[in-house]
Amino acid sequence: MQELAKVNTHDKVALRLRVRRLSCCRMTITSPSGLSTIRSRRRSRTLIRRQTLRYKNMPVIVRRPEFADLGRYTELACEFIKASPIYSYIKLDPNEVADFLIKALDNPSIGLWLAEKDGQMVGVCGALVYPLYFSPSYKIGQELWWWLTPSARGTNAGKRMFEQIEAWATEHNVNATFMVALADNRVEKMTKLYERAGYEPMERTFVKGSKTWQ
Repeated sequence: MQELAKVNTHDKVALRLRVRRLSCCRMTITSPSGLSTIRSRRRSRTLIRRQTLRYKNMPVIVRRPEFADLGRYTELACEFIKASPIYSYIKLDPNEVADFLIKALDNPSIGLWLAEKDGQMVGVCGALVYPLYFSPSYKIGQELWWWLTPSARGTNAGKRMFEQIEAWATEHNVNATFMVALADNRVEKMTKLYERAGYEPMERTFVKGSKTWQ
């Protein structure tokens, strides 16, 4: 009898849960406002997926910046600096960044590029060519910055800029190209990307700020 009572109690609980689920389903199905909400959410999700797919399929244009591009270029360069660990050691002055970029436009040892998608600037990168200090007969290509807006990540914009840096370094007949991965939450992803492209880790940089940096 006790076992039977336990079974009946279990069945009653299960029945109550089933009725509750059915009741909720009926409310959702029969309620006009509920149906409208569900349909609206589905339309929104479908629209977002279509817009995302459309954006990803848009072609990316990578080109050298012109003077008229430097306003937006400076903004993205500042975003890169803010994401860099060095930002905790310096006072960022956008005017100084802009002055540097203006000078870099006419410096043949510095390469500047921007990425455009749907007519909008979504990425910037820069590189430097210099003689190796203890053996100047060797020439080094050094990536200085490489930044994408969050919306452009996952597209081929980053890859296109990466390829541009390598092509520019090759044009300058460098003996080696150095690429950098910031010490942030993307360092493992960047390490794998570089290794797939044939790069290997060489050294790690450590910094200790003095009072003049803080």
